[in-house]
Amino acid sequence: MLTRKGKLKLMNKKIRILGFVLTMLVILAVAGKGIRSLMVSEPPREITGYQQWNTEVVEEMRSLPVQDGGRIKPFQSLARRYMYAMHGDRGMKILVNGERVKLTPTEWMMDVIFRPGIADDLPVFRVDNSAILEQVDMEVKTLRDRYSFNQLKPHFVKLQEMFDDVKSQIDSRGKASLSNEQEQLYSFMQLLQGYVGLRNPFFIDEKTQEQSGYTSMKDFYASNQSYVENLGVAQEAGVVSLIEFMDGKIISDAILMNVINRRASYSNLVLNPTAGERAWSSIGKRFEEVSSVYGDAFSGYSQQVIALKEKYGALNTDNLSDYFKDYVPVYKSYMDSLPPVQKMKAPEFDVVGNEKVVLERFSEGLINEVEELERLQLALSSEEAGKQQAGIIAFKEKYADQIDFGDEGGSISGEIILNKMNYFNYGIAILLFAGVMMIAMCLSVGTMFGRILYWVVFGLVSMACLFTVAGIVHRSWIMDRSPIGTLYDTMPFIVGTGLILLLLIEWIHKRGVMLAVGIVFGVAILFLAKSFEIMDASDTMDPLVAVLKSNYWLSTHVVMITLGYMGGIVAAIISHFYLIGRVFGVIDDKETKRYLTTIVYGMIAFTLLFSLVGTILGGIWAADSWGRFWGWDPKENGALLIVIWMLVILHSRLGGYIREVGLHVCSVFGFVVIVFSWWHVNFLGIGLHNYGFTSADAMGSIWNFYYMEFLIMFAGIVMAIIGTVKKNNSKIDKQVTAIAEKSALNQPL
Repeated sequence: MLTRKGKLKLMNKKIRILGFVLTMLVILAVAGKGIRSLMVSEPPREITGYQQWNTEVVEEMRSLPVQDGGRIKPFQSLARRYMYAMHGDRGMKILVNGERVKLTPTEWMMDVIFRPGIADDLPVFRVDNSAILEQVDMEVKTLRDRYSFNQLKPHFVKLQEMFDDVKSQIDSRGKASLSNEQEQLYSFMQLLQGYVGLRNPFFIDEKTQEQSGYTSMKDFYASNQSYVENLGVAQEAGVVSLIEFMDGKIISDAILMNVINRRASYSNLVLNPTAGERAWSSIGKRFEEVSSVYGDAFSGYSQQVIALKEKYGALNTDNLSDYFKDYVPVYKSYMDSLPPVQKMKAPEFDVVGNEKVVLERFSEGLINEVEELERLQLALSSEEAGKQQAGIIAFKEKYADQIDFGDEGGSISGEIILNKMNYFNYGIAILLFAGVMMIAMCLSVGTMFGRILYWVVFGLVSMACLFTVAGIVHRSWIMDRSPIGTLYDTMPFIVGTGLILLLLIEWIHKRGVMLAVGIVFGVAILFLAKSFEIMDASDTMDPLVAVLKSNYWLSTHVVMITLGYMGGIVAAIISHFYLIGRVFGVIDDKETKRYLTTIVYGMIAFTLLFSLVGTILGGIWAADSWGRFWGWDPKENGALLIVIWMLVILHSRLGGYIREVGLHVCSVFGFVVIVFSWWHVNFLGIGLHNYGFTSADAMGSIWNFYYMEFLIMFAGIVMAIIGTVKKNNSKIDKQVTAIAEKSALNQPL
């Protein structure tokens, strides 16, 4: 039974805890508002005539193997990457007949490739600075908004001119010379061109069909293969028919090739394997290599034909023969300008059952690939879900034997499950819920309900840890390599290993503090990973560069260094709790202070051990790969700085130069050193570790982090000074009291 004094003390502690929690919530709210200001909040737009894809068709399409970024992956992963890059999200909200609909990345990508007329009305492009659009006299609503391709299309020429100017400036003065707006324009135009490159370049719209007379690429190939035969038929009909046939074929080809070449020049579409090649390539670009000559050939041909018509005027029986004599060399010159013909077997047999041989300017493999893509286009253009699904299945079966994952690893079904599980997102959600339970636990200190909530929080943090570790293992299995190979990989790995360590400490001591540290630590770094994924908008499982393709070194040097990062970060977050807790009086008893200080001291020693071993192993790897152990590379220097700073802390503590508060302030500065080595050096753009370079867009966030950490360090130093002054004053007061008491005793009665 608590006394009145005990109850007041407990109430006072709860109020201090509440103040501490509210302060943390205010910090999170400010950060959340900053993040929210970066988001585009817009009501869904009505898309007239939009027809949703059948669920089973989408399910079949998402597992279509494609090659992108040097590896084979499901169509869904490709779509997720492009939607992140262009839309800034993994879902697109629209209105269809007044009803809210959320398009998945797979549905959106299917629209872009196979229903471009519909896709061009979707609000695809996120623009974070509308000033780049105002420069081309485009009407904008807010600083950040999303626009459809059709909204941007009227301004495409001006945007392209500005983009060309920026490219010229980069070529002459380097990318560092660009202003923020120029960098944003450059990135935006690359995305715009990438969008165009995703379309099916062989999709023939109604206007082109009407002008060229070709309804499909199959018609075009058929006209080539039957050309000699049809030429003979036209010749029998007379000279006029012959000229009309020859000229008509040339004009039709030119119209079709002009439309396809314009799209193919941007084409990044890689859906079907390249026959005989390990690395797939864009079918549009390979087609353009052959078809691009049609434009130049037609230009020369049309000029000469116009000259002939001016010379002879209207054709009649008197000048027809002379016109034809002059026309034949022009025609022959045009035909000679085209790619050389090659013999290939026709798909049908002649009247007596023999194989027919036809002449074609495109390779048989290329023709087959285009026709397979066209069959898929035709199936998906159907409004019947059964035909759409059958078309996708047939396309998969056609190339099933050509899917070779090689030494990069991969599993289509495994990656589909990985995408569905969203391990790290679930980890964030569980940790946030654990945070709410943690607040309730803190406000229920000393009660049975509080003890129950303790184990609830412990279970939730453990569950979040399991999700994170499962995600790491799943990704590593698909990539067939060590779990760390890229900057992104380090983040979930740090969270997974850090939570395991914190849970072990908590299991031993059962104080609850490490659970709070784990929640803040896990949420912060998993959110960082998610933000990085959105910002970088690249596939986080793409193959590694050659220097990193060593499972041995990835499993030793890189893992050791990353464990060193983890130890230093965990120590710093505990020190944040110590310093902020001291300010609010939440951490006021000697036992808790000593406990936190001991843990931080141990984590600093942990960081030193793994950073030192990792740095030495990195030097051995560098000697093996680059022929030297040490080269003062920025990444190497960053690792060395961590080792030196940890040594400084440990020796200062052992030598008595720093005490509890000083240790925690130094630990916070250690966080700054780790972030410099872990992140900052990737923005310097120099050094042999150039595989780690990232965009400079995040530099502002890094500097804001530095400012915040220095502010916390300053608060810690002020608190240490105040504590020292109070301690000295207390000693003086005790000495004065002792002297006064002694003087009183010496006074005569």
